[in-house]
Amino acid sequence: MNTEQTTLTEDELLSIQVLPLKLILAAANGQIDLNEMARNQLINRGLDLSGKWVGFQKARELLHR
Repeated sequence: MNTEQTTLTEDELLSIQVLPLKLILAAANGQIDLNEMARNQLINRGLDLSGKWVGFQKARELLHR
């Protein structure tokens, strides 16, 4: 797992405001796992945990749990 800290801008951090309230509530109440959702998005884009293109199969191998 990548343990590097990602530096986010204030605008990037505030982008959570555009998420639907229902999604935010589900995450806050533990009904969905945002980390799993993020991993799935990286897999769908063929990226590893650092955002590097590795291809779809390799991303699936690296990130699938």
